[in-house]
Amino acid sequence: MGKIYWFINQFCKRGGTEIVTNQIINFLCNDYEIEVVLLDNDKINHDLFTIKPDYKITQLDIDKKIIRNEDYFSKNIFKNIALAFKIINFSLFKKKKYRQLIKEHTTKDDILIFCSPYGMMIAPKDRNNYFHVHYNSRYINKSLNRVIINALSVKPKEYILLTEETCKSSHLHPTTFIYNPVRIKQKERYEVGETVHLVFMARYEKDKNPLLALHVLNELAKINQNFTCDFYGKGYLKEEMIEYVNNNERLSNLVRINGKYNSPEEILFDKDIMIMTSYSEGFGLTIIESACYSIPTVLFDFGAGCDEVVHNGIDSIVIKKFNAKEMANALNELINNKERLIQLKKGAYINSKRFSEDIIKLKWKEFLNEQFKQIGH
Repeated sequence: MGKIYWFINQFCKRGGTEIVTNQIINFLCNDYEIEVVLLDNDKINHDLFTIKPDYKITQLDIDKKIIRNEDYFSKNIFKNIALAFKIINFSLFKKKKYRQLIKEHTTKDDILIFCSPYGMMIAPKDRNNYFHVHYNSRYINKSLNRVIINALSVKPKEYILLTEETCKSSHLHPTTFIYNPVRIKQKERYEVGETVHLVFMARYEKDKNPLLALHVLNELAKINQNFTCDFYGKGYLKEEMIEYVNNNERLSNLVRINGKYNSPEEILFDKDIMIMTSYSEGFGLTIIESACYSIPTVLFDFGAGCDEVVHNGIDSIVIKKFNAKEMANALNELINNKERLIQLKKGAYINSKRFSEDIIKLKWKEFLNEQFKQIGH
């Protein structure tokens, strides 16, 4: 059997793609020979990522300002222009260097899995390439992403997507889908106190809409103040979020803006409802992490895969339009109706079982064994 090369941006900072990929590799490494290839050369954060001795890790030297450019764009227009030119130069020309390096390091018997747009761009021709795309069709079908996937990258043998609906609604083909696994132990907790504890767990960046979440809570506080909400994350919108809370007096004793977190368990153990305001999610991993702790999510419809990951009215409440008052009203109803909230908590716990590590591991093994069979092993 050939070897699996798994290409990922980095193992130095928390990110949904990185956390999930680390988990998948760890539960497959006993059954396959795997080499992890990190695109950047930053130091591995062993507090966030569990690295087993069963696989090798190599690192490329791609500029982190390219592959993690969202961390480096600023208010300085000249720095942004310079960064844009650097990205364009890599996308059109410099990627060829890495394609050649990868081709020299691999064989036609190997499977190469790429987990990011810049990884896809350095996938070499004449190899068994697979693109593990961690986005849904709302993101995939954007014009710029079509260019990256179709024009700047070679066509892979198959796209691995996160939900069946994304397979159907994206322009990509051929596709298969494998759900993301949960990585925390389940905990049944159905009791609810007088004060309902909400939580928001996401990057403080535009695509996660944390300011909209604050607007929702401001609307909720006008009609009900029997709640608290803790925000956990990191990003350029943090100062603006703090300013919003300071400028809305009714939120000052109800909302806390916290920094980044290392593990969801340390946050979720005493929470009752998660709120999600993301415009687009590939899968919504925090929804399932919360469900493991019997916590339902009240969320806006983030596009393809939303109705596949959650079941509206059974383990979550899905708001179809991005309307702050509508979400505030939904939260108000749950705060006032503890029996209904407990029903959702039970539904969330049951839903989380669909994404257990054992189930998802089996799906990956079935997929990989079939691919190696087609290759000739």
